[in-house]
Amino acid sequence: MNLGKKFTILGISAISAFYLAGCSETPEEKQARISGEIDAAVKSAQAMVQQKNSQGAIEALEGAIVTYGDDARIFEALAYAYSESGNPLMAGKYFEKAADVNSENGDMYLYAAYAYERAQDSKSAISAYKKYLEKNPKSVIAWSALAKNLEIAEMHEDALNAHFSALKNAGRTPNPSESARIGTLFLKLKNAEQAKSWLLSAYNSAPETDAPLRAEILSGLVEISLAEGNMPSLIKYFEELEKTDKALASEKFPELRAKIDEFNKKMKEAEEALQRQKQEQERLAEEERKAEEARKAEEAKKAEEQKRLDEENAKADALKAEEDKAKKAEEAKKAEEERIAEQRRLAEARLTPPERAAKKSAKLLEDGDVKEAEKVAQNAVAKYPRSEIAWAALSKAYTAKGDNKSAFYAAKEALKAAPEDVDYTILYLNTANKVFSAEKFLDTIYAAREKFPNNCEIMLGLARTYVILNNYEEARYNYTLFLQYADKNHPLRAEVEEEMQKLPAAE
Repeated sequence: MNLGKKFTILGISAISAFYLAGCSETPEEKQARISGEIDAAVKSAQAMVQQKNSQGAIEALEGAIVTYGDDARIFEALAYAYSESGNPLMAGKYFEKAADVNSENGDMYLYAAYAYERAQDSKSAISAYKKYLEKNPKSVIAWSALAKNLEIAEMHEDALNAHFSALKNAGRTPNPSESARIGTLFLKLKNAEQAKSWLLSAYNSAPETDAPLRAEILSGLVEISLAEGNMPSLIKYFEELEKTDKALASEKFPELRAKIDEFNKKMKEAEEALQRQKQEQERLAEEERKAEEARKAEEAKKAEEQKRLDEENAKADALKAEEDKAKKAEEAKKAEEERIAEQRRLAEARLTPPERAAKKSAKLLEDGDVKEAEKVAQNAVAKYPRSEIAWAALSKAYTAKGDNKSAFYAAKEALKAAPEDVDYTILYLNTANKVFSAEKFLDTIYAAREKFPNNCEIMLGLARTYVILNNYEEARYNYTLFLQYADKNHPLRAEVEEEMQKLPAAE
């Protein structure tokens, strides 16, 4: 008997036993019992997935749906089971069902969208991202991912609006890649003026080393120059495109090279004719010049004398102006130095005693005086035992000293004083990682993730812990989340990509 059927029969037997007992349960007891049975079914299925029996987990959970009806916990477990079985499309559907049933768990829509993308189902991914954005309208990641899928679906105007929403919520100007995508979308919408503006912005800021990006930008600029009939721009951008990606230039504009060569040939002939005309004009001008030389020589002599007098006056004026300028510059420099000194004094005065001690300790660590940095931080903790700033400074001093255990306890006190601060949470995790076993640290970092679900550095900590535990599938999943949530310019992005490459291939 397969596990799904077995689970269904067990569920029916449990119900029959309940009625045979005299139907004495209250509605609250019945609800609690059913909830407990669902939790047990989900845990059993999760164990099967961990034992590489994803199909058994799927059959058991589908049996649970027959027995208990729609339940977000069952749908979510089914989604993970389907994901493990290599069926991202079904995983996406059940993540979406889980979110539909439990409206408070909006992140399930995000997981559904990721699964649909792996299944190359852009239409479903678009729907899932839109549902997620209804609950999280300021999510830059979701808006950017929605824009990408809308482009794949050739919904260009919607994709453009999604790009603008992502930038608006990010509160920053677009990078070269984003400017290129927006310009290309405007081009597809036949808005050449906007397309040119965005593509030129991308062209002026895109790195020379990013050949694919520059090829995309140049291709659009060639297309716009063709439409405008602007030959200088067309030649410039097309020749640069040939140097960047000759295959793309030939594929998109197969006849353009021949037309440009013909144009250049005619331009050369015209330039030669102009050159001959210019030489004749120069000969005539030379004769006229000689006729004028005698007359100008006398005038030049008179002008030279006047010039000398003017230069003497100008030198005197310039010397005085230079002296005035130097005096004003010295006064301005002195005023600026006084202003900066006053700003520093005011900034130092606004610091709280713990902040001042932490700043001093950090400077001592930077200078290599670990012992004195520890002493300053200890004095701050003694005076202000409830200050998270003082405890954090002491933890950093202990870390520099190599006293990992003391660093952990100090970080723990800092977190106790400011439990909702993500920076102190990360400090605590960094110190715990040096004193906890991998299994215990995994529990600790999971608790931190529940509090800060979108923090990419916590996701990275999970990934690296799973690597230590040889759970490469979960490690790969959390590495992927880090790359999705982290800013594109995050200093650890390249390091994370390299670590992912070193993971063993999925079985």
